[in-house]
Amino acid sequence: MHGIPAHRERRSRQRFSIGLPVTYHVLPDARLSGSGIIVDISSSGVHFTTATALPLGAQVILTVPWPMLLHDIVPLKLILSGTVVRASASDAAATIGRYEFRTHTTDPLPGPAI
Repeated sequence: MHGIPAHRERRSRQRFSIGLPVTYHVLPDARLSGSGIIVDISSSGVHFTTATALPLGAQVILTVPWPMLLHDIVPLKLILSGTVVRASASDAAATIGRYEFRTHTTDPLPGPAI
């Protein structure tokens, strides 16, 4: 077609729409936190919904309950850390500087130790 330029993807990494829940904490003030949904993710960045605008340049920690079990038994969570590079009142994008999978344990029940 002539006259209308085709959209060209500028991102260097393929993004995946995963739609998983996420909790986020902005550092150093972890009181700025909330939950949302991951819109898409790549090896270098993540786009997620937020309840409020996050500060540009802020460090953020994201926690994602992972849908797969370790050895078909142990729940996992994905922990991401990065920098907010884009934000609006309802979503944000962050670079991924570091990530790791951890086992997702539940808090022990209160009571005497056995």
